[in-house]
Amino acid sequence: MVKGTDYELRSGESHFTLLRGVKFEQWVLADDCAPLLALCQEHLDFAPGDTRVLNLRDGYPKNLEGITDRATRTRLVIQQILEGQPETPNLIVGAVLSLNIAGRRRFFEIDVLAINQAGVIRPIEIKSFPIVDGKARDAKSLGSAFEQIALYLLFLQRLVHLLEGDISQVPLDAVLVTPLNAGRNLNMAVTPVERRVFQARQRVEQVSHLAGSLGFLPVEIDLTPIADPSRPEHERIAGLEALTAHFGTHYTPDCGKACPLAKFCRRHAHAAGSIDFIGGAVQRQLPNVSSLHRAHELATGSTPTLQERAVAEGLRCMAHVHQILTTLHVTEEVA
Repeated sequence: MVKGTDYELRSGESHFTLLRGVKFEQWVLADDCAPLLALCQEHLDFAPGDTRVLNLRDGYPKNLEGITDRATRTRLVIQQILEGQPETPNLIVGAVLSLNIAGRRRFFEIDVLAINQAGVIRPIEIKSFPIVDGKARDAKSLGSAFEQIALYLLFLQRLVHLLEGDISQVPLDAVLVTPLNAGRNLNMAVTPVERRVFQARQRVEQVSHLAGSLGFLPVEIDLTPIADPSRPEHERIAGLEALTAHFGTHYTPDCGKACPLAKFCRRHAHAAGSIDFIGGAVQRQLPNVSSLHRAHELATGSTPTLQERAVAEGLRCMAHVHQILTTLHVTEEVA
C-alpha cells in the first residue's frame, strides 16, 4: 500500500544478485531448455529426446492484457493435459496461474511447469544460490523458495480440481534447480513440502477472512486511494492514517524483516514512545514502565510508583553516568 512513498521499504536483493539470477536462468533455459530437459529426464521421469517446449514469455505484451492471455493459455494447456490429449507441451516456460483471492484477481508466474510422460505436473523454480556439499549456502533463500513453490502447488491443485482432474497429478514436492558447488554443473532437488502447502492454505484463508472483515470499516475509509500510485502521496498517507486510527498499529524491530508497513508503524511507535520500539532485550530491562517518555521522566527524577521503584533507581543511575560521560566529552573538546 505504501509503494512509491517515503514509507516504502527500499531493502531487497542487490542489482548483482538479480543479474546473477537472470543469467543463471538464461543458462538453464538455453538451447530450447536442453539443460533443464536433461535434469527432468534424470529426476522427473521424462522420456529421452522428448522435447515439447511452450514459452509463454515470448509473444505476449508485458501488461495486464498479456499476463491475462498467458493465464488463459496456461489453463487451456493444463486442461488438455488432464484430458490426455497428445502432443501437449511437457515444459511450459513462464506459465501463469490466475486466481481470485480476497475478491481480487491475482496472477502468479511460475518459472517452468514440467509435465512428464505420465501426466504428472510439477512447478520448477530456478534459483541462483548454490548447493555446496549437499546444503544450500543461503538457508533463508532456500526456505523462501520452498514457500513460493508451496503456494504454486496449492493453486495448481485448486485449478486441477476446478477442471475436474485428479489432484494426485500434482504431487506436493518442491522442484528446485540450482548451481552445484562452485562449478558450472546443475543440481535438481525434489523435496516433499506437504507441511508448507498446508501453511500456504492457511495464509490464503486468513487473507480471505481479512478481506471479509474489511466490510466492517467505516464508510469514510477506502483502501483504494491508499494503494493508488497515481494519487498524491499526502492523500495516500492520510488514508493510511485513517485506517490505522481505526485498527491501531503494533511495531517491533522484527517487523522490518517482513512487513511493508514497518517504516510507517515505526514512526508511530517512535512518536508514542512505545517500549516495543526498542526491542525485547532492552524492553525486559523496563518492566512496569509504560513508555519511553515515562522512562525519561523516571531517569530525571520523577517520583516512581511502587511498581516502578526498582527500575527508577537503575534509570537514575544510568542518567547520572551519562551526564558524567557527556561532561567529560565536552571538557576534552574544549581542551
